[in-house]
Formats: sequence, structure tokens, C-alpha cells
Amino acid sequence: MKRIAIYACYSKENKVEDYVIYYLNELKKIADVVIVYDNSLDEDSIEQLRNYTIHGIFTNHNMYDFGSYKIGIEWLVNNGLIQKYDSLILCNDSVFGPFYPFENYFKTMESKRNVDFWGFIKYQYNRKLAERLDVIHFEHIQSYFIVLNKCIISDFNFFNFFKLVTKEESNRDVIKKYEIGLSQFLYKLGYKSDGIFVTDKDLLYSKNKTLKRIKKGFPFLKKKFFTMSPNNFSYYQNKYQKIKRTISPYSMDLIDIVIDHKE
Repeated sequence: MKRIAIYACYSKENKVEDYVIYYLNELKKIADVVIVYDNSLDEDSIEQLRNYTIHGIFTNHNMYDFGSYKIGIEWLVNNGLIQKYDSLILCNDSVFGPFYPFENYFKTMESKRNVDFWGFIKYQYNRKLAERLDVIHFEHIQSYFIVLNKCIISDFNFFNFFKLVTKEESNRDVIKKYEIGLSQFLYKLGYKSDGIFVTDKDLLYSKNKTLKRIKKGFPFLKKKFFTMSPNNFSYYQNKYQKIKRTISPYSMDLIDIVIDHKE
């Protein structure tokens, strides 16, 4: 199975962070990687990334992650590369990890029939979240890691969806139009999805459930888990050793430097 990944990234400091390098090193074990930054980088940083990618694009586009996905897809199409692959992975830097190797997840999902796209979290209907985002149809694959199989990346409708991606006023609009919108668009075309974890719960602030889920095989921690809620940051400080044991051998140093900087 030949896979290509587009990894979307952004750095306020215009530098490559260590947790990104860790992620890319794991990702390149299972896929070729194109990295798209929503900012410029110095030549030393670009040179460092060449060890993990087949191509890098570094430009301010201000279209969030889906803008980076769009730019990466356009590069693959324009260079006649995308049809050489059996699946396309869209992933981004909004998570720490992976805490487990990617390969086993792909073996499981690629052995399933009637699955055209999948991710680590498949959200089923959640009334509160749907009302918060003002959407009727909510079911979707979270877009920090979504895998699209050959049937989708061979469909011109898929490319038409990304042609319409543009700058949005807020991340909320991105979630509504593109994260949820992509899954709903594919469902309307008759494609079927699955998730490593299928849930109707809001996972972002669920502290204990998040760690339990990691113990059960979930490979990521969302960066926003630590930064969006003061309660979660206090939990991070109080449960430091527990978190460290749960994600071991992933180094807490990769998290600390990002969280300390944000604080």
C-alpha cells in the first residue's frame, strides 16, 4: 500500500519545533510526506525538514489547516503524483504524539471492507456541539488525521471541494465548512467512513477519559487540551507524573517546551 501524507503546520516563531520532528519521523515510516507551513522558515529549518519529507511549501496563506491541505493537494495534482498513491493522509500539528506506531492502525483499517475514509476520532451526533457550531448534520471524522482511500482521491468531486477552500474569519468557520463539511460532502457522494474511536462525546476537556483513551490505544493529545482551559492546565501540572507514565516513552520535554512557551 503506497501512501502520501500532507502535514499542515504553523509556527509563530517561524521555526521547526521538536514535537513536529518527532511526528514527522513516525509519519515517514508509513507514508511519503509533503509538509505545508502557513509561514516562512529559515533555510536551516527547511534543510532539517528535508530529512523527513519529499517536498516542503512555506508560505503565508492564512487559510488554517485546510488551506495547507489545499496547497499540498494542488502540488500533488500539478506534478502528476497523487494517482501514484493508494491513499492520502491529511494531518496537522495540532496534536502531540504519536504515542504508538501508526502501522498497526493502518493494518486494521486497510483490512476493512466498505471503508472509504477514516480517522482516529469519528464523531457521531452531539447535540450541544452541533448547536454550538450551528450545524444540523454533525457526523464527521476529525481532520487532524484523516485518511482518504483511492476511490476518493480518484474522484474529481474531491478536488472540487478543495478548490473552494478559502480564508475564513475564524477556526469555528473552518470546522463548520471544512472539517464537518468534508465528511458530509463525502457522505452525500455515497462514501463510507469509520474511526479507530467512535464517539458522541466532547473529548477536548475530558481529562481522565483522555488518559484512559490513550491507555486503550489512542495515539495523540490535542495541544488545546492544555491551553484552552485553565482547569486543564492545572490538571496538567497536578497530574504531570501520571501523564508522563501514560504517554511513555514519548518525552514530556516535547510537550513542556510548547506549553511553557504558550504560558
